Parts: sequence; C-alpha cells; structure tokens
Amino acid sequence: MTDYSFSRKKIVRKGSNRRSSYSRISERRQSDRRRGDRNTSDRRTAHRRSEERRQSSRRINKATSKTDLTGRDLSDLNLCGKNFRGVDLTDADLSYSILNGLDLRNTILKNTNLMGADLSWTDFAGADLTGADLMDANLAEADLRYAKNLCCEQLQGAMINQKTLLPEDMGVTWVTATQFEVKKSPQHPSTQG
Repeated sequence: MTDYSFSRKKIVRKGSNRRSSYSRISERRQSDRRRGDRNTSDRRTAHRRSEERRQSSRRINKATSKTDLTGRDLSDLNLCGKNFRGVDLTDADLSYSILNGLDLRNTILKNTNLMGADLSWTDFAGADLTGADLMDANLAEADLRYAKNLCCEQLQGAMINQKTLLPEDMGVTWVTATQFEVKKSPQHPSTQG
C-alpha cells in the first residue's frame, strides 16, 4: 500500500519525486539546447517575424496620423483601413499599394505616383489630383465626381468600369467591355456665360 500525507493544501504521496515546475522547465530548455530542437528555433523565428510585422504596422499608423506625407515612399503596401482624409501626399509614391475603400476626401495628391494602385471603391471628393499618375490604377467603382484637377489623359491609362463615377464634365464612350475613351463633355447651356 502507498502512504499518503495530508496537508491543508494538497495530498502528496510520500516518497514521490517532487520537483518544482521551475526545475522541470529549466531541464526542458537544457535538453532542447542539447538536441538543437528545431521547434525552439522555429518559435524564435516566428516571434521575430511577427514582431517585424507589428513594427511595420506601427510605422504605417504613425505615418498616416500625420497630415503631411509629402514625398514619402508608401509603395507596395496594404493600406486598407488607414485614414488619409485631408492628408498631403504631394510627390508621394503609392505605386502598387492596396488602397481600396479608402476615404481620400480633401487629400492633396499632386504629382503622386498611383501607378498600379488598387483604388477601387475609393472616395475622391475634394481630392486634388493635379499631375497624379493613374496608369494601370484600378478605379473600379471609385467616386471621382468631385475630384479636383482631374483630366481625361489621366483616366485614359487607368482601369475603370461602368460603375465608376466620373465628373460631370467628362464623358465615357465604351468601345468594348474593358476598352473606353474619356472625353470632355460639351458644356451645359445653363453653365455657359
């Protein structure tokens, strides 16, 4: 029969090998080091990568909280969910970035490189697009009705669909389902002076 001693906190079998949890963890770490355990190094690598992602995200959040991002390189980034409303992005590089669904109202995009950027479902009301490069930018279902200084040549190289909202002074002629021509619409008789 086994002898048991009773204490207030727990029942302990007499003669049992009672090691502290600290010593068991210490022994496990030592055996991992001796074996060169891959799991340990994989865990360290995964931790380092997740920490790098967190720091990168912090840098982007810090950058978008400022109102002046003039000349910044924000290319090839997923910036969905960031707040760019009213931000100055003059001469910034946003090429090939994912910006779909952003609120770019009152944003200054003068000479901004938006080449190949995904701008679908984006609101450009009051945004200044003077000289912005929209070549191969995805503007599917974007709202450009109230964008400032947008010209036909900028849209000619972009990708739009029939749900893209354009300014009143621009007209689109669809040649095929994907090919189109953008031209200035004739002035309305009520607006002529």
